[in-house]
Amino acid sequence: MAGDLAKNEEVRKVLLEHGDDGRSVRLIQHYAYFATAEAASQYREFVSARGYQLDREANDAFQPRPWSIVFSKLQAPKDIDSETGLLDLSAVKLGGEYDGWETKVNRN
Repeated sequence: MAGDLAKNEEVRKVLLEHGDDGRSVRLIQHYAYFATAEAASQYREFVSARGYQLDREANDAFQPRPWSIVFSKLQAPKDIDSETGLLDLSAVKLGGEYDGWETKVNRN
């Protein structure tokens, strides 16, 4: 989870460099990768139950974890740490990887 916090800080730092303090709610898109279709399906159910919208799913056979899931929700970057910790933990439990998030700059 410490790695997730560092990744979150990196994204927030970029936002701040562009005049965005991360306090405003906006659509945040998240990424996760899995080795099997079953694990991806279980994770999809997990994020749906947490109020996320599924944006895209893909099977890129040449990747080590070929099943990708992209999902989004209205959130504030400043208050995202506990949520990304849960997303990461759930992905790991399914043998997957939560790869982080991105969003648009919202100048305050």
